[in-house]
Amino acid sequence: MIKLILKFITIFILFNASFAQAGVILCSDTPDECLNSDVISSEFYITKGDYQWVWASSVNIQFAYGINELKDPTFHADGWRYAESTDELAAMSLLTLLDFTNDDDSLIEASTYWNTVIHGVNAVDLNDGLIASLWVDGNSPLFYYETFYVRNTPTPVPEPSTIMIFAIALIALSMRKRAIK
Repeated sequence: MIKLILKFITIFILFNASFAQAGVILCSDTPDECLNSDVISSEFYITKGDYQWVWASSVNIQFAYGINELKDPTFHADGWRYAESTDELAAMSLLTLLDFTNDDDSLIEASTYWNTVIHGVNAVDLNDGLIASLWVDGNSPLFYYETFYVRNTPTPVPEPSTIMIFAIALIALSMRKRAIK
């Protein structure tokens, strides 16, 4: 019985040692840190339906005004992309300014994550329906559209405590058979 308890304690310690105990590192107010960050905090995007939306820029062109570079949605390794499917475009057309507004009336936007110089968005354009998820050239009338990127809402992963409870239940069931014998 003592050997079994020692095995259980060893497995428990090894199981817990495999988890990292660090939190998410968020970029500060320095735009260069945001641009170089691999993780975009959930406070900078919204979840609506099956998709997560990020308000990436107030322009819809890669090189604006000769000074700003709007980065591709895949610039950050978080699965962001252009909204291209019929379902994504339909969901994007339903986005409103209220969706991107916090309780304190500040905007939920991530322009510092995708722009080198322009840091901010234009709420009037969103109200007027001037939204897109593609790049255009400088001669296009879509140049002033607000840029949005999309990704699928991730499926939830069970917490480590749930896995631990399941493991304990399996161990208890296996011990029950031995106790009956």
